[in-house]
Amino acid sequence: MAQGKISQKDLALFTRQLADLLDAGLPLLKGVRVATDQTSNQRLAAILRESGDRVEGGLL
Repeated sequence: MAQGKISQKDLALFTRQLADLLDAGLPLLKGVRVATDQTSNQRLAAILRESGDRVEGGLL
């Protein structure tokens, strides 16, 4: 997994982006994937990819 911290700014930006995508009608998993692709924080992206994979696999 990527190293480094996730700043409050990066987390807030992700949360806002995901909320906007969900408000636009995207399904949760698609919204997470799109927001993951847009983040520049490698640690956050790695965590989101893993979480998305677990949701897709029925583990979350």
